[in-house]
Amino acid sequence: MKAFTKQIKFAAIISYAAIFINIIITLLYTPWMVSKIGKSNYALYTLANTLISVFLMDFGIGSVVSRFISKYRAEGQEEKANQLLGLVAKIFLFIDLLILIVLAVIFFFLQDIYKGLTEQEIQTFKLVFLVVAGNSVISFPFTVLTGIFNAYERFIELKLCDLFQKLFSIVLIILSILLFCDVVILVACYAVSSIFTIAIKLIIIKRKVPQLKVDFKYRDRNLLKQIFAFSVWVSISMVMQRMYFNIAPSILGIISNSTEIALFAPAAAIESYFYTIATAISGLFLPTISRMIVEDKTQIQKLLINVGKFQIFVTCFMFVGLFCVGRDFMILWMGEDFEKSAFCVIILILPSVLTIPQQIANTYAIAENHVKSIALADIVATVFCVGLAFVLGSRLGALGSSIAISAAYFIRFGLYTGIYQKKLGLHMGQFFKACYLRMIIPVAICIGVGIVLNYFLTEINFLYFFIKVVTIIVVYLLSVCLIGYTKNDRKRAIDYIKRKKRD
Repeated sequence: MKAFTKQIKFAAIISYAAIFINIIITLLYTPWMVSKIGKSNYALYTLANTLISVFLMDFGIGSVVSRFISKYRAEGQEEKANQLLGLVAKIFLFIDLLILIVLAVIFFFLQDIYKGLTEQEIQTFKLVFLVVAGNSVISFPFTVLTGIFNAYERFIELKLCDLFQKLFSIVLIILSILLFCDVVILVACYAVSSIFTIAIKLIIIKRKVPQLKVDFKYRDRNLLKQIFAFSVWVSISMVMQRMYFNIAPSILGIISNSTEIALFAPAAAIESYFYTIATAISGLFLPTISRMIVEDKTQIQKLLINVGKFQIFVTCFMFVGLFCVGRDFMILWMGEDFEKSAFCVIILILPSVLTIPQQIANTYAIAENHVKSIALADIVATVFCVGLAFVLGSRLGALGSSIAISAAYFIRFGLYTGIYQKKLGLHMGQFFKACYLRMIIPVAICIGVGIVLNYFLTEINFLYFFIKVVTIIVVYLLSVCLIGYTKNDRKRAIDYIKRKKRD
């Protein structure tokens, strides 16, 4: 258990290091990239990335692999893992063929789908689409590797691979802009980094988990039914959860124009960083929860609260920061033309303050095979989001899409909470009281301070921005320590620091 805890800690450190490195580099090169390739190509680049996200999802089978292998290991039935992978490999190849057919059909109707794009933009996007499609078909069968890494608790290696891919792709993108300044080559850089990282992951698994062999000859209808019963609903849930952001640029391309796509892109990027930072450690707990289900389910409520407190600290910190200085940041980062994007960011991240701290409950629902209920909730929220996005997007552009996404997230939050309470037996009232209630006053104080700062420091420059950021950080940390945390929370934090000093 001690070794596992150390894996979690190191993996979390690497996760956050990778996230912050990616954010810093992206913040530096994005305005430069836009200035080099133009807003129109930046919009096409955004469309390409959202398509990559859709077709590189593992449709829930990665979660199947992680859940089942974790279960087999907890029960001491390691040989069943090889049999499971044999069945999964066949499923992936079949789905990959379907993806190839779907992408081929979409290609011939691009001009009919994205009517908001000009003829020249459509011609460029067709080339971009071919690159994205090729990468998707090649990479898709290997998306299951993440599930294998998690199941065998190789968290450090997984996070190092993710860090490598981020850095490698960014280096390739910067070089492509300097040498070619072509959006097609720029998208191809991501594909190259993705395929190269897959090769590294395969080498690591072969060396670190030599007992793992894919048994292609194995057949088991009952296990196949279990996989489909689980993965069908997980895949629906996964696709729906991030469909909001993947489909929003396409909706804007249908009913609006490339300018609104370009305005939505930086807001969606900031939200994705927000989401990634706050959920970086959530996926690491599936093996832990699987063991708790077998050994002692009562510990899950405690885990939910402990992890939730950390996540709400992070989410509230980022929210108050963006609420208070988001407009200044967006103008300084992307320019005055992107001021509207700052308002989109606030709207997009507001519901995440409530939803992200519940990630452990969501992982528990997956482990307990309540994915159908989760998926149905996601379907309701996504249908609402798409319908509202068409209505508001045609009138308000990027701002309308952001409002639709935010509203859908609030609906999903309410439905999820009911599932966690009724289906899983978690005490969500206790969770809300322990995690959310005490954070209301610190957040209110910080927002009040931010409003005062913006009233007196009206000019937008780096000096005033720095003053505002430092002030908000100090006020937030003090108010959380004095008001947001209980005496027991402070005592645990102090004890933890003392232990680390002794170590």
